[in-house]
Amino acid sequence: MRGAIAVVGALLLLAGCGASGTLSARQSVERAQERTAAFGTFRFSVAGGAQGATFAGTGAVDARAGRSHLSVEAGAHGEAELIVDGSILYARLGGERWLSADLRGLGSLLSGRLVELTELAEQGPKSLLDRLRSVGEVEELGEEQVRGVQTTRYRATVEERGERATVLDAWVDGDGLVRRLRAAELTVELYDFGAEVRVVPPPASRVVDVAELLGGGA
Repeated sequence: MRGAIAVVGALLLLAGCGASGTLSARQSVERAQERTAAFGTFRFSVAGGAQGATFAGTGAVDARAGRSHLSVEAGAHGEAELIVDGSILYARLGGERWLSADLRGLGSLLSGRLVELTELAEQGPKSLLDRLRSVGEVEELGEEQVRGVQTTRYRATVEERGERATVLDAWVDGDGLVRRLRAAELTVELYDFGAEVRVVPPPASRVVDVAELLGGGA
């Protein structure tokens, strides 16, 4: 019910803006961020690369239940599957065994792409969407199709706190939903907004706690 109310509110907001005139490119991007973030469930795909390595995969987010899932294929590095349930991260790097860790104390152990993948598993594209709240200049680049849906592509300069401004491309459909985001070498596509998403943590019999492993090796 709460998700439905949020969607109705976003529609009313968009309708009101249309009555007062055409939205600017910046307003279109900011409103698309609000509208897209209002959905509690959706699916997404991700593709990226760095230092000669590439990865691609799919995921799903159920923000209402605090659960999300990401499965990626990283070429020679094999596949990885990540599930987040609240603050607990489950990771399977091939095989049947899962590692678990509390995200609240995991930050110091992560670096580089693993941080990015963990954020994608935990929040889906939320961190990228949130960056659209701080856009500066926005340029409309024309129309393109994303997964068969007609969209308008925007290029936004994002003001990062304490950092240099970065460039983020956003593809927005006719309903005001963000369908694709691209930042540097990372591309995320969003779809199945409001779909039923069921993310189930692995059974305890197949899970090993990272803290226990580190303690056992001390």
